[in-house]
Amino acid sequence: MTPRTGREYNEAMRRLLAFAAVAWLVLPLAPAVLAEDPARDPRCADWEQHGAPAGIDMRLVCTANEVIGAYTGQSEADINTDPLMPYAVGALVTGIALAVVGVVAMKVLGRQAGKRLEPERPDAWWVCPACQSINAEGRPTCYACHASRAASTTGSPEPLVMHRAD
Repeated sequence: MTPRTGREYNEAMRRLLAFAAVAWLVLPLAPAVLAEDPARDPRCADWEQHGAPAGIDMRLVCTANEVIGAYTGQSEADINTDPLMPYAVGALVTGIALAVVGVVAMKVLGRQAGKRLEPERPDAWWVCPACQSINAEGRPTCYACHASRAASTTGSPEPLVMHRAD
């Protein structure tokens, strides 16, 4: 099994990021798609027919008035007869979708993190001439400064190799 390179990891993260961005854009729309159009609310029909001052979003104002009226008790709306089911279904779909995205992300990222963080116990180690970090014998570059093992300066000795004592 060959270790993943930085490029492969970045490509996988780009795909995951693209999926997360699409989910972030689509999931908030689920309740709006599943719910009834607030512009069709009969309580706002009168205001829509007679018009409003320029620059006012009718749907936003009607929705805000309904929410304020429902919480303060000054609304004519009866909670038992208002259609709450589309909103509940939208919230349920959003919750399930977020849970699925979370589980998939934990599985994918957890598996990749476990592969990246496997301990190295080689028989020999080498010291980087540039930053003096200790690296496993099989690594072609330094883990800390990414300098090539073969890229030592002219006239400098070969990197020091240390052997495991156990």
